[in-house]
Amino acid sequence: MSLIITPFYAGLLALFYFYLTIQVVKQRRENRVSIGAGKNRLLERAMRVHGNFSEYAPIALLLIAFAELLGTPSWSIHALALALIAGRLLHAYGLGQEPDNLKFRRWGMYLTAGVIICAAITCIVLSGQAMIAGI
Repeated sequence: MSLIITPFYAGLLALFYFYLTIQVVKQRRENRVSIGAGKNRLLERAMRVHGNFSEYAPIALLLIAFAELLGTPSWSIHALALALIAGRLLHAYGLGQEPDNLKFRRWGMYLTAGVIICAAITCIVLSGQAMIAGI
C-alpha cells in the first residue's frame, strides 16, 4: 500500500499553516515584537491560532495516513481529510476574531476531535485485525 490521498490534503493544510505563519510575522512586524506577544492581544491571538493548528493538524494527518496505509476505503480518507480541513478553517476563523467567535471555534474543534477519534479507532481496529491475522 502507498499513500496517495493523504499527501494531497497534507499539502493543502501545509499551505494554510504557512498562511497562519505569515499572519504571525505580520503582527510581529507591525508591533515590533520579536519574542513572545509583547502584551499585544492581536499578536497573541495570531500566535494561538497558529499554535493550535500546529498542535492538532499533525496528529490528525498522521492518523489519517495510517488509516490509508491500513486499507481504509478512499471515500473514508477523503471524508476524514475534508472534515479536518473544515475543522481547522472554522477554528482558525473563530479564534482569529476579536472577540472570539465561539460558534466557529466550537464547530472547528468538534470536527477536528471527531476526525482524530474516528481515525484513531480506525487505526486501532484495522491494525488489531492485522495483528490477529498474523500479517
